[in-house]
Amino acid sequence: MVIKDTNCRLVPYFQVREGYLNRFKSLAKELVAHSSEDPKCLCCGFAFDGSAARCQEEFMDAEGVLTHLGNVGPLMADILEIAEVYRFEVHAPEPELSKLKDAMADLQADFYEVDASIRKTASVVPRIAVV
Repeated sequence: MVIKDTNCRLVPYFQVREGYLNRFKSLAKELVAHSSEDPKCLCCGFAFDGSAARCQEEFMDAEGVLTHLGNVGPLMADILEIAEVYRFEVHAPEPELSKLKDAMADLQADFYEVDASIRKTASVVPRIAVV
């Protein structure tokens, strides 16, 4: 079954200061653990290329994003002491994007309107069984 896509994706890119990569990775794991308990967070993960890091988070809707941003303030403050955000993308369908633009204006994000997308329910996603 295909459903209306209201999902919002946050993709911040970080440059970690020299000598702080292990600390950053530790904080990234804390952020992932925190996000795993958020009912509207669908995924959260970090990828690394040397001292450059990319986070990808996906939420059910704009409300989930805004709640998350409000909850991770202290953790993000720690991250921003040792890393710089050099790019921040927000991807969402227009109705959700319009709810985020004003609230996230101070984050200097690039907002991308998702115009052509589908969202499938878990019941139609093929499953692979491991025996």
